[in-house]
Amino acid sequence: MRNTILGKATLLILGLVCLLGLASPAQDKAPQVPDALVLNVAEDYAQYQGLVVKCLSWLVSTPSDVQIPEREELNAFVILWLSGAPDITVDVTTDCMPFLKDHEDLFFTFLHGMALFQIKHPAENDPARLHEAGLEAVVFQVKETKCKRTPELKEILKAERKGRLYEYAVECSGAKSK
Repeated sequence: MRNTILGKATLLILGLVCLLGLASPAQDKAPQVPDALVLNVAEDYAQYQGLVVKCLSWLVSTPSDVQIPEREELNAFVILWLSGAPDITVDVTTDCMPFLKDHEDLFFTFLHGMALFQIKHPAENDPARLHEAGLEAVVFQVKETKCKRTPELKEILKAERKGRLYEYAVECSGAKSK
């Protein structure tokens, strides 16, 4: 009788552990940045581009309120790389970021989205497409975190919900629709 009760308790505990494991989404582990970086010439930047893409992908797809130390390290690395990369120039129009007065932290989210899109689509020269990518990153963060939804953010979320984020980006970036 004792073995049966112990066996049922063990099964119950294992079942609960499995259920709790399924209920809590695991966050992807952040990419690792090398301790010693050498960024002096164009070739130095080229060798880290794959890692930059991994970092940017993680930054735009991971809620900003988790793994904060990792996020800060990756952000510093990405900003350092972007500031000197000879083939990448991210021209940000702050008119597409009316939320900055209330959410300065979303600036980097916006920048990460734009930079990732630009690296993955080097031939794209439509500023609205780049700004749309930044806005998509912001929308993700707003939906995935406890970010206060200001009227400016609500307008962006509404545009995204209606499938009109590109049109919003055209308007705010001053680009002509393509």
